[in-house]
Amino acid sequence: MSTVVLFVGWSQTQTNYIFAAGERDSLPADWIPAGGNVDIVDADITLYAIWGWSTDGDGPPDVLRDSFNIYYEGNAQQGGTVSNMPTDQLHLLPGTHATRNQEPTHTNVDRDVDGTDVSTVVLFVGWSQTPTNHIFAAGERDSLPTDWIPAGGNVDIVDADITLYAIWGWSTDGDGPPDVLRDSFNIYYEGNAQQGGTVSNMPADQLHLLPGTHATRNQEPTHTNVDRDVDGTDVSTVVLFVGWSQTQTNTIFAAGERDSLPTDWIPAGGNVDIVDADVTLYAIWGWSTDGDGPPDVLRDSFNIYYEGNAQQGGTVSNMPADQLHLLPGTHATRNQEPTHTNVDRDVDGTDVSTVVLFVGWSQTQTQTNHIFAAGERDSLPTDWIPAGGDVDIVDADVTLYAIWGWSTDGDGPPDVRRDSFNIYYEGNAQQGGTVSNMPADQLNLLPGTHATRTQEPTHTNVDRDVDGTDVSTVVLFVGWSQTQTNHIFAAGERDSLPTDWIPAGGDVDIVDADVTLYAIWVWSTDGDGPPDVLRDSFNIYYEGNAQQGGTVSNMPTDQLHLLPGTHGLGSVVPEHSDVNNTRVLFVG
Repeated sequence: MSTVVLFVGWSQTQTNYIFAAGERDSLPADWIPAGGNVDIVDADITLYAIWGWSTDGDGPPDVLRDSFNIYYEGNAQQGGTVSNMPTDQLHLLPGTHATRNQEPTHTNVDRDVDGTDVSTVVLFVGWSQTPTNHIFAAGERDSLPTDWIPAGGNVDIVDADITLYAIWGWSTDGDGPPDVLRDSFNIYYEGNAQQGGTVSNMPADQLHLLPGTHATRNQEPTHTNVDRDVDGTDVSTVVLFVGWSQTQTNTIFAAGERDSLPTDWIPAGGNVDIVDADVTLYAIWGWSTDGDGPPDVLRDSFNIYYEGNAQQGGTVSNMPADQLHLLPGTHATRNQEPTHTNVDRDVDGTDVSTVVLFVGWSQTQTQTNHIFAAGERDSLPTDWIPAGGDVDIVDADVTLYAIWGWSTDGDGPPDVRRDSFNIYYEGNAQQGGTVSNMPADQLNLLPGTHATRTQEPTHTNVDRDVDGTDVSTVVLFVGWSQTQTNHIFAAGERDSLPTDWIPAGGDVDIVDADVTLYAIWVWSTDGDGPPDVLRDSFNIYYEGNAQQGGTVSNMPTDQLHLLPGTHGLGSVVPEHSDVNNTRVLFVG
């Protein structure tokens, strides 16, 4: 930079230098100003001009003006040490002077952060002519000395030296600038009470925070209980703190509404980003079904889905609505029962349109692809429940499949849920014979009147005493009785059959117990049937027909219960008493 050089004075000693402020003591000892006196003794005198810098270009030259100094003091805090101090600025003329750009450094010292000493960076803030005994924090800019200047800032020298004391400030991020020189902002907490309730235990606002990410307070506010509509009834319910949002909400959040929470919501202790303005956080509130917490909206919720599970091409209607947003635990299912259209049922080989009724629900579909009949109660899924029964939700949705059952009478309950009974068939073989072609037992029958099987069992021939001779004779089936008989019935013994006997295919009444039917057997004289006992039988009666006052003896026994056909009269010959001393003989 081109600088003005002004005349200082004369000297008989030649100098090769332009003098600056503060160098007055370095001027030649014989220097004189212009107009000053010299002594001539016995020789010529040569005077050499002396030159000096002029900072302001006006004069007098700096070297002839009073000069002062700027001294720099490190002003270390809390036992720390300071290094990289700028050198003092000497020989300065009165006026405004820029301080050194060089910034001193301070060692880290402990800072109390929420009750804990944390080693923290301390950065240079600036200089002040007033010594300070404090490390300045964010938000304390207004507390800095009023005369503070940054490194390189100006000071005014009037008529004395100046001492500058370093000012120090905390650096939260360790990078700088020091926190006190940065804009700071606040986090304000709002209770945001709902439905006329009140909020307490609010965290204190967080003040003087620098731009960046900040953890919010861990302290959670509390809300008084308020009424909640539960199936049309107001129930006083616990309200718990969910978190904070910069968007004010006017609702108490329920289970399953997590996606409806403000997109910027954070839990207590969560982070917020401060950019260039204060942040206001509004409390978010949620219902607590169990009163313990966490609030329902923050808990995983699950659903109960109802599936109609229609069978055999039928359709299902009147399905209950799915139950949504349920917390883990035991939940009652809907009381509403779905309905199923009638479908064809195979009844003895014939398709008969039959009522299908709701039995209950099961979580196992593979075990419910069937219309259950009477007597199949043990085949129902082990987890089946009636409408309104409870299901346990653990950690997943539950799908309930309708279980369907036949209804024989169309009224209900479904047959599978009614007590059922059986008809058992017993061969009841006689005289060492054997029985085959037995009808199958009839199982799982509801109380009421039931036709027996039309199938007739068969019996092997057995010996029959015919006039003292054992004759192998056909034995035929007559019917069934709930009273066991130990006899083969013969012609004419119809009145001796059990009073409850029924033919094959006849009806029996089931009340509240199983029925056992015993086969009834009869002789068949001709081997063709029907059995003798069911055929009309006739008798041969013998009459003596005595003559002329005589008497008849040795009469043959009447022949009873004879079937239509030819019958021998036997060999017994009756005898007649003599009449008038004359023998009377049997003719026929």
